[in-house]
Amino acid sequence: MAPFAVVAGIGVWVLVYRGIRISTEAGVAMGAFEIVVFLALAITLIVAAGSKNTLSVFNPSTGNTHGLGSLFAGMVYTVLAFIGFEASAPLGEEAKDPKRTIPRAVILSCVLIGVFYLVCYYGAMVYFGPLQAGSSDPKVGFFYFNGGDPWDGLAAKVWGPFSILVLLAIINSAFANSNAGANAATRVGYALGRVGILPRALASVHPRFKTPYIAVHVQGALGIVIAVVLGFALQGPLNAFALLGTIATLIATLVVVMIYILTNLSNIVFYMREHRDELNPLWNVIVPVLGILIFIPVLIAAFGIDFGGLGITSLTAPANAAPWVVLAWLVLGAILYVYLSMRSPAAIQETATTFVEA
Repeated sequence: MAPFAVVAGIGVWVLVYRGIRISTEAGVAMGAFEIVVFLALAITLIVAAGSKNTLSVFNPSTGNTHGLGSLFAGMVYTVLAFIGFEASAPLGEEAKDPKRTIPRAVILSCVLIGVFYLVCYYGAMVYFGPLQAGSSDPKVGFFYFNGGDPWDGLAAKVWGPFSILVLLAIINSAFANSNAGANAATRVGYALGRVGILPRALASVHPRFKTPYIAVHVQGALGIVIAVVLGFALQGPLNAFALLGTIATLIATLVVVMIYILTNLSNIVFYMREHRDELNPLWNVIVPVLGILIFIPVLIAAFGIDFGGLGITSLTAPANAAPWVVLAWLVLGAILYVYLSMRSPAAIQETATTFVEA
C-alpha cells in the first residue's frame, strides 16, 4: 500500500503546487462526483425502503440503548465530519472579490453539506433499520455491516455491480479531502511565515504559479513521510489510519470546538463592549449563546466525563491521550501568544487581520 500512498501524496502535492485555480477546480470536480454518487445512492435507498420510511430516525432514543451520553460521544465524530466548511477562508488573498465570495462560500458549503449528510444518513437508516443500526453487536450494527464498510454493502444490495461507483467515490473523496486540506494548511503556513511566527521561508511565493511553494513542499513531503513511516512502523496502513484517525479526530474536533466556542463568545463581547449601539439581541446574544451551549457536551464527551450520570464512557488508548494533547497544545499556544505579544505585537495583529483585509 505504500506506493499508493506515495502516488496519492505526490498527486495532491502537484495540484497544490501548480496553483490555486487548478487545485480548487480539481477539488470541485471530485467533490461533485462524490456528491452525485452518494445522493443517488441515498435516493435509491429511500425508495427501496418503501413502507420502512419513518421520521422516528430523528428521535434520539430510536435504537439507542446507551442513553443521552452516547449522543454526546457521537457528536465528537459528527463535528469532525462537518468541519471544513470554513477552509475557504485562508484562500481569501487568492480569490476575486473575497469579501463577497468567501463569506458566500463558507455559508453555502455549511448549509449544503448539512443537507447532504441529512439525506444520505436518512436513506441509510431507513433502509438498514434504525432499531438495530446503533447496536454494538457486530452481527447487526450498521458500522459493522459488510466488514465495517457499510456504504459499499448497502450499494451492493441496491445497485449490484454498479456499487463500484461508491468505492470510486470513497477513494475520490479521500483524495479531494487531502487536496482541500493541503490548500488551507499551506496558506496558513504562508501567513504565519510572512509575519515571522514560523520560518519566513514558508512565505516564499513561486514566480510563475503564485503559490507558497516552500510551504507546499514542506507540507507535501511531511505528509508522505508520516503516512509511509507509520504504515511500516505499525505493521500496516489500517493500523496507521486507525491510530492517526482516532487521535486526529479528537484533536481536530476539540481544537475546532474550542475555536467555535471562543468565536461565539467573542461575538458577544465585541458587541457588548465595542459596538453596543449595533447589538442585535438575536444574532449577537441568543445565537452565540446557543452555539456555546451546543458544543459544551462535545467537550464533556471527549474527555470522558460522565456529567450527571448520562452514560458517557471513557476513551480507550491511544484516543484517551488526545484531549490532554490538545490541552498541552493550547497551553503552548497561549505561551507563544504572550511571548509574541511582548516581542512583536504587530505580527500578532497582522496574522489576525490578514484574510479579513484581503
